[in-house]
Amino acid sequence: MNKATELSLAEVVAVLRRHGIKILAWGLCTALVAGVIVFALPKRYRASTDLLVMKPTFKATEADFSTLVPEPLSIRTCDLLLKSAGLIEEVFAKSGMRDEGDLTVEDFAATLETKARVEQESSREVIYSPVITLYATADTPETAKKIVDTWALLFVEKASKVQSVEANEVYNFVKDEFDDLDTSLREAEEKLRDFQRENNIDRITIEKEKQEQLLTELQTDAANTAVEIAAAEDKLAKLEEEKDKAPLSLSLAKAITDDPMWLSWLEQKRGPDFPEELKSASLLTQELNPTRLAIESDIVLTQGELYSLRGELRMTNEKIEEIKANIESLQRQLAEASMQANQLTRNVTDYTTTHELLVTERDKAKIAAGRTVGDVRIWSPAVVPQKPIYPKNKKLVVVFAFLLGLIISSGYFLARYVTLQPEMRQPAASGA
Repeated sequence: MNKATELSLAEVVAVLRRHGIKILAWGLCTALVAGVIVFALPKRYRASTDLLVMKPTFKATEADFSTLVPEPLSIRTCDLLLKSAGLIEEVFAKSGMRDEGDLTVEDFAATLETKARVEQESSREVIYSPVITLYATADTPETAKKIVDTWALLFVEKASKVQSVEANEVYNFVKDEFDDLDTSLREAEEKLRDFQRENNIDRITIEKEKQEQLLTELQTDAANTAVEIAAAEDKLAKLEEEKDKAPLSLSLAKAITDDPMWLSWLEQKRGPDFPEELKSASLLTQELNPTRLAIESDIVLTQGELYSLRGELRMTNEKIEEIKANIESLQRQLAEASMQANQLTRNVTDYTTTHELLVTERDKAKIAAGRTVGDVRIWSPAVVPQKPIYPKNKKLVVVFAFLLGLIISSGYFLARYVTLQPEMRQPAASGA
């Protein structure tokens, strides 16, 4: 900080002592002006009354209705209705404030306040007390009381009138909606029953399961047949190898005397006295190999068996494809039927839920039609206020004004002293 602008404590005290009378005079003048203004201001009085929002009582027309208790008007709803422009305009007229000079409805509305107390508050909900306090501010205590009483009476009257007049209309409206919905619900239930009769989902499901079981059995048979075909083909290949190894015929030495044809010829040509050496002669002959014949017979049998197995496998595969097509068709039918059934069931469920809600609302509306007492009551009437709310603490205002005058005047003389040249400060301080 610049030394030219620095003040010591001694200099501050000297300046204040030198101008003490002026500073005191400024404080007194400020307090005097503030006192004149405060005491000259018009007094303002505020009256209040409490409204109690209760659950209404009813005269039930049916025994079952006596157990149902509808909800009252919410505190927030009452608060908004109390501040509605129509109600404020009516209070302004009936309280006689329309004749009060240049006072407008907007200025009058600014003198009215409401206060709803919160009993419990959480992150999910706010629970209000059933008591709403009304405040009215005016120039006289009698006027304030008159305004707040008029405001409370008009609101209670309007709330009760609206609820009683509109109760029957609400009931008729809800009843019409209930009747229409009841008809729609019956139609939806009938459509669902007709669809279930025409499209037996359980039957389709059972048939599909049977086809799937049959498909599994045929696939097992086809696999077993394929194994048998493979075994038959392997057997046929082995028989072909054995056939190739076995010779077609065998050379056999055969005694001539053992041949019936030879012996018959000898008897015819030469008689029974044929030489014995000729009788023991042998003849070399060629005969078919019996082993090869047996192999060829087995080959023929195996080929026949293989042909039969292949035909059986082909028929089984055709049946499998046919059953697969049937299963796909059943699956499509089941999917379409399930989708339509779900849609119809959903319609019935929605109608049923709304139907139950309208049953409750219809019962509440019917109870409201027999209501004998309104939801809103005046709990504590207004009283004439004894003390004004404005201006408050007049003496404190005067003291504050006095202190403010001292502070401002002291600041003024100190700032003035700082602006002096350094060579002029010392004489000034000394002179003080």
